[in-house]
Amino acid sequence: MKRGSAGLAIAVALAAGANAEEEARSTAEPRHDGYVLYQQLCAECHGARGDGNGPRASEFSPRPTDLTRLRGPEDRDVRVDDLARAIDGRRTLRAHGDGNMPVWGWELLADIPDPEVRERARLQMVYTLAEYVASLQKRAPETGAEGEPAAEE
Repeated sequence: MKRGSAGLAIAVALAAGANAEEEARSTAEPRHDGYVLYQQLCAECHGARGDGNGPRASEFSPRPTDLTRLRGPEDRDVRVDDLARAIDGRRTLRAHGDGNMPVWGWELLADIPDPEVRERARLQMVYTLAEYVASLQKRAPETGAEGEPAAEE
């Protein structure tokens, strides 16, 4: 093998190794976009825009929460940590109602065998979703078609 060919072979091997390492990392701990997660997990009940008027909303009593009008204590913006706890659902006391909302903390990524990787990925998904839901408070009047974020001008 010529010297230049050896260098190229090493560079290709290093690049392939880096790609394999990156692919393994992304497989071990998947990353998710809040909008996409919301549309996949929440929009059917809470609506594409978060207003509580999803296609299945009429099946529930009480109806799904209007996520565009959430308020925290003393009429402040709701905190992402509080939203994450509600979405996760594993530590929520269901003293009222029948708990129609899925306990996403148990449901998400249940097929990942490594419990530490699974828990990190679950928390990442829950917080990504909570951050998106929190953002609906500010964007509600400005959302575009199908609840997508409005284009910046």
